[in-house]
Amino acid sequence: MKNHTMISFVFIGVFFPQHLLADCVTELTESNPRSRYTDNLDGTVTDDKTGLVWMRCSTGQTWNEAEQVCQGEAAAATWLEAHKHADGHIFAGNDDWHLPNFKELISIMEIACFRPAINLEIFPNTPEQEFSAYWTSTPGDIDSVYAVTFDSVGPQYHRSKNSKLFSRLVRKQ
Repeated sequence: MKNHTMISFVFIGVFFPQHLLADCVTELTESNPRSRYTDNLDGTVTDDKTGLVWMRCSTGQTWNEAEQVCQGEAAAATWLEAHKHADGHIFAGNDDWHLPNFKELISIMEIACFRPAINLEIFPNTPEQEFSAYWTSTPGDIDSVYAVTFDSVGPQYHRSKNSKLFSRLVRKQ
C-alpha cells in the first residue's frame, strides 16, 4: 500500500503538471472523500478511518458553523511557537490538542486535488499559495522538523525550526 501511494504521487506529478490542473482531477479516485469524516458540529471532524479528531481550521482561523467556513488568515509561526500554542489549547471542550506527527498529517492529504492538496469541503480555506507548509512534530535532524506542503501531493521535507509555517491541530478520539 505504501508503494502504491508513492507511485500515485509520482504519476500525478509527471502526467498532470500543476499549472495545467484545476483544483481536483475528477478522473482520480479521492483518497479523502467527504464520507470518510464525521462532522462533530463544533469546528472539528473525526476521521473515521484513523480515529483522529481534526480542527477544521488552520491555527489563526476561526470556524463559522453557520457558513461552514474557516474565517480569517492562517497564522504562520515557528515550530516552538506552534508547539506552545498546542500545549493546553482548549477547543471544542478538549485540551489534548497536539501538532500532528508526519504520518498523521499526510493522512489528510487529498491526492486528487492540488493547491491545496486537501479536501476543501472538510478543511475549508486551507492556504493554497505555493510552498504553503504545515508543521509536524516529527523531528528531522537537530535543527529541523518534517513539514508537509499542501500546494500539491508533495513535497514533504525538513524545515528549520525557526521557519514560519502553518499548523493544524489534532487529537486522538
